[in-house]
Amino acid sequence: NEGHAPGMSAILGLPPEKVIEIAGGISDVYAANLNSVKQTVISGTFDGLAAAEKAFTEAGARRCVRLAVAGPFHCPLMQKAADEFEKAIAGVQFNDPKIALFSNVTGEKAVSGAEIKKNAVLHLTNPVRWTDEEAVLGALMTSEASDEWQVLEVGPGRVLGGLWKQTEFGEKWICSSINTVDTINGVN
Repeated sequence: NEGHAPGMSAILGLPPEKVIEIAGGISDVYAANLNSVKQTVISGTFDGLAAAEKAFTEAGARRCVRLAVAGPFHCPLMQKAADEFEKAIAGVQFNDPKIALFSNVTGEKAVSGAEIKKNAVLHLTNPVRWTDEEAVLGALMTSEASDEWQVLEVGPGRVLGGLWKQTEFGEKWICSSINTVDTINGVN
């Protein structure tokens, strides 16, 4: 029934650890996107999301926003899709990266094509660890003590740039949105 489809909700105003703890106690609800210290997205069944939104509100969440998405992404409810995707890419070779590539699944730098292929499948059923990835990127940029870094959000929207701005690195390295021909041509 489309009116009771599984999906996702953004939980605003609670730390990710609290969201993970509460979600762990609700059937068919999972922390799916660890976006910032103020925002975590959950995935789940329709009934699970309704129960979770009530629990998060009672726990002090500022808001719970149901997202207009086509499914409960980045959680075990996507296992069937992950199995099909794994079959679909079985014969595809993923080469080792020539430039630094970071994985949303691990929050760490990916070093081999095999790891990237494995993570592409895991991405469907595992949470997006954006806060971990931001910390790794920020530490890398800081350790190289260079002002030459550019942080670019490629694609529609400015969500990641807004999340980056909330980090300790957001003032030193501004995240620029790259989503038009003019912004692409403006990249150094």
